[in-house]
Amino acid sequence: MKVLYLPDNCVDCTSDAHEVNYGTLKEALNDILKVCESDLVSGIVYVSLYESNDYSKGEVKRYQSDYYHDSTYGDKSKMALTEEAKKHKVYGLIFDSDYNGPPERHLLPGLTGLKEAIKLIKASPTKFKSLHVDVCWSAWGAHNCSDDIDFELESIMVNYSNQDWYVGDEHYSDHIERLATLLGRDLEEGEE
Repeated sequence: MKVLYLPDNCVDCTSDAHEVNYGTLKEALNDILKVCESDLVSGIVYVSLYESNDYSKGEVKRYQSDYYHDSTYGDKSKMALTEEAKKHKVYGLIFDSDYNGPPERHLLPGLTGLKEAIKLIKASPTKFKSLHVDVCWSAWGAHNCSDDIDFELESIMVNYSNQDWYVGDEHYSDHIERLATLLGRDLEEGEE
């Protein structure tokens, strides 16, 4: 028998969820775009649009963008500092890796890739299961594993989540209030 000991310093990727149920697909997509275009989001790290995502069966079909990460680590020489980077909303992020799947499933980076994904969904809504957008929330200026916007198309539910350790942070209440105002919704703050 083999025993695997996991280190006790593992990464905690639990989130502080802010789920919003929508009446229509169009309304949900408009709000996702509105949030990502707003100053609440300082950068878009990654976009992934899933046709299927049954990892248990190895059946994952998706469109995706190149991957960036925030500037807290990595090779600073790969930092996106061009006008094109501003257009894609990846300015100041560090390029990490190219999309390595079929070319016809490659989305452009950041905001431009999100707009492409939204067009694909609008053209064929029943084809897709979910949309995942990793973001850098401006309140914290970094991307952690739970800083994302997840859209489940079947239920028309969007989760505007942030890392749970932000709860109680000096920027937290303002971030949630601004997000709620932009969406025109009541959002509850998480508990410490």
